[in-house]
Amino acid sequence: MGKYSSTRRAWELTMFILGLGLGALIILCAIVYYSRQLPAGILDLDPLVRVYTPPGVEPLPATISGTVIEGILPRAAKAIKVPILLYHYVEYNHDPNDTIRMGLTVTPFWLERQLQFLRSNNYVTVSPAQLVAAVNSGRTLPPKSVMLTFDDGYRDFYTDAYPLLLKYKAKATIFVIPGFLDRPNFMYTRQLQEIATQSSGLITIGAHTVHHAALTSEKTTKAWDEVYGSKEGLEKIIGRKVEVFAYPYGFFNQETIKIVRRSGFTIAMSTIFGTTESRENLFYLPRIRVGNYAGEQFAARLK
Repeated sequence: MGKYSSTRRAWELTMFILGLGLGALIILCAIVYYSRQLPAGILDLDPLVRVYTPPGVEPLPATISGTVIEGILPRAAKAIKVPILLYHYVEYNHDPNDTIRMGLTVTPFWLERQLQFLRSNNYVTVSPAQLVAAVNSGRTLPPKSVMLTFDDGYRDFYTDAYPLLLKYKAKATIFVIPGFLDRPNFMYTRQLQEIATQSSGLITIGAHTVHHAALTSEKTTKAWDEVYGSKEGLEKIIGRKVEVFAYPYGFFNQETIKIVRRSGFTIAMSTIFGTTESRENLFYLPRIRVGNYAGEQFAARLK
């Protein structure tokens, strides 16, 4: 009897160990499988943009971080490649101690050199509407298409960038924070209205939440107010539809993607590094931050 009990206990222990091993193997396989579902480079968020806080906004707590996940749209049969360039300030920053702002600044001198490079090398600036049409319906874009985007709606966009864009007839998109209009550093409402009505269709106006909110840290109702409220507020100001969105700090997750889609936006920009667009990532398109350079260094960012 004692020998039988010992054998049974040994058998039960063996089966228990095998069960633990099998469970661990299943969990490992699941982790590997789901990690492969994420688009390549999905966690490669621009580190400088992630920590940047616009003037007048409380810095984010160190515990807040953005969640980036696979999109909720079906995969496209074919992806396209359009570099989407990301700008913030276009100015001459005279405060060397403000290193983050320095890192997010392209001077008017270098912006003009970049626009000259694009024109001289047969690049064609395209609008978000053109990109959406290409992704969703297969409409052909020019071979060397590029998109220019400017975040936050700073006043230097109107005073320094906008005249250069008109000069070179370059299409661009500006993501505006309607709650910050008429504040120091930011555009006046009348300037935004002028751009909306007198840019000859070159400038697309997009939304960037009402108060530059870190959407992944907000409750659903608050996130909805920030996203839909920015669209509604801008549409009242400029008198036309606003269908393009950019996530502040590059923070988004599946819930914020749903809110952006249900708010009526057709496309959304992230701060993920990359140049490939498809229906899969239409609501977290990658962008490339550029700096004060042109020529070969600038060309390398377009590849």
